[in-house]
Amino acid sequence: MVLSSVFILFYVYDKSKTDFVNSRKLIIHTQEVIGQSYEILSKIEDVELGKRGYVITGDTLFLEPFVKSKKQILNHLTNLKLLTKDNPLQQARMNVLEELVNQELIFFKKVIEAKFANKEIGRAS
Repeated sequence: MVLSSVFILFYVYDKSKTDFVNSRKLIIHTQEVIGQSYEILSKIEDVELGKRGYVITGDTLFLEPFVKSKKQILNHLTNLKLLTKDNPLQQARMNVLEELVNQELIFFKKVIEAKFANKEIGRAS
């Protein structure tokens, strides 16, 4: 009786320990996904601020965040896609997110090009 109780306690302890470790891994994974998502949002905001600064002032110094952040956004998207590869629903969302981010970057680039063209026309006059 005592021996069976010890085995039961050991089993319960081992199961609890395994569940704890698995839960901790899931929590860390979730934090990584949230962190990558936050980085994408932060870098898109940097691109937006740089675009606005350039459009308002015409100072090419404001374009640095656009160039720098664009590469970082693409890296974070790749990391996020890898982190969510085990979840088809998140992969579908990633495809939508990638498309939206790419459309936004293309739009930002067109706005910057239009401002640059307008600035050049102003100089030629």
